[in-house]
Amino acid sequence: MAHDVFISHSSKDKPTADAVCAVLESKGIRCWIAPRDILPGADWGESIIEGIRGSRVMVLVFSRNANESVQIKREVERAVHHGVAIIPLRIEDILPTGALEFSISTAHWLDAFTPPMERHLTYLASTVESILQGKPRPLPQKTLPAGRPAWINSAIGVGAVVVALILYFGLHLLFPPSVKGSWNLSQSQLTNLPNNAISDLMTAALTGPDIKGTLEVKSLNEYTASITATDSGTVTQSGNVIAPGGINSPGLTFTSNTTHKPVTITYQMEDTNGNGAWSAFGVPVTDKMLIFGVNAGAGEALVHKPAGDNAGAGGQIDGSLVGTWSGTPFNMNPPNALWTGSLELHADGTYLITVTHNESGILDATNGNWSAKPSGGSGLSGLPASGLFNSSPFSTAHYSFSGSSTLNLGTDNGNFTYKRGW
Repeated sequence: MAHDVFISHSSKDKPTADAVCAVLESKGIRCWIAPRDILPGADWGESIIEGIRGSRVMVLVFSRNANESVQIKREVERAVHHGVAIIPLRIEDILPTGALEFSISTAHWLDAFTPPMERHLTYLASTVESILQGKPRPLPQKTLPAGRPAWINSAIGVGAVVVALILYFGLHLLFPPSVKGSWNLSQSQLTNLPNNAISDLMTAALTGPDIKGTLEVKSLNEYTASITATDSGTVTQSGNVIAPGGINSPGLTFTSNTTHKPVTITYQMEDTNGNGAWSAFGVPVTDKMLIFGVNAGAGEALVHKPAGDNAGAGGQIDGSLVGTWSGTPFNMNPPNALWTGSLELHADGTYLITVTHNESGILDATNGNWSAKPSGGSGLSGLPASGLFNSSPFSTAHYSFSGSSTLNLGTDNGNFTYKRGW
């Protein structure tokens, strides 16, 4: 996700960098800062490069530590390469040397080594806002003076750190993070998934890398949430399978490219023949139907497609199976309006499954406790919904924040991590 500002800093200056981040984000300016915005397991260097490339401004927390850091020199060089505006925030009265002197000698400097720190950070926020809005930059506060004695620099540095810590924690106490706003799903780890005819296929999609989601919480606690996940693999016909009860049913064996686990599902194909009884499951009277899991004892699931869709286009599998089968949501019994999906069966023996979840309703999020009440989603004839695919995946949860831009949800169905999308 793109950010407005990349904050470049030495790890030894992290308290000051965190204060800079807190002030800018309190003004609605999106910041990228390490290590907060580096996902677990991600390559550190690649994450830094992507953070710089996706930002419009770099704020360099400049100090003796930064001046001696090889990593800082690399970050500044990349910012210059990608045309990112650089604002050095000088927290010690020293001059840049070497590669940094070459890269930032003409940059718009801000001196912040004299108290109060709040004044400097407020001026910094105004400068960044002007650059982002395309307005003329404010005039520099002053030119670079000659260096001061080391003991004065040390005293100023300690004072700056103390002020930054007070400002950082004070802002978080006065303005705690809120769930309100727009969020983008960045990580998910689903558990306790239900057992039904095609749950293994749906699980492969929902736990694989191709999952996306959004969450928006409005001022009146109204919310909307969506999840879309896909997975692909190979499919072969298995002939007749002896299902529980000793009944023969044809089967399809799916092997996911994500899990590499073969799953055999029994099925039965039917024509509606104008039978309007299937309309309760969202099936038009002219469509073909596949009932997965028939006689399998694992919960039936229903999908359907127009009767003429790819009829006779056989290959690796029976031509009557080829096409796009849709379901709402593959109609597990009882069906509900929260989950939808489609299953594409191709003549070359490959498949693509798409799982989509949409809900909206009222949210109560207080003191770390999360309770979402979606509108609709009950089963057929008002039967109560149960299990992930018959309900909301995060009706009840505990929530916490990492900084102000990362929302963590822990639910009975797994864990979700969202990044603020503003």
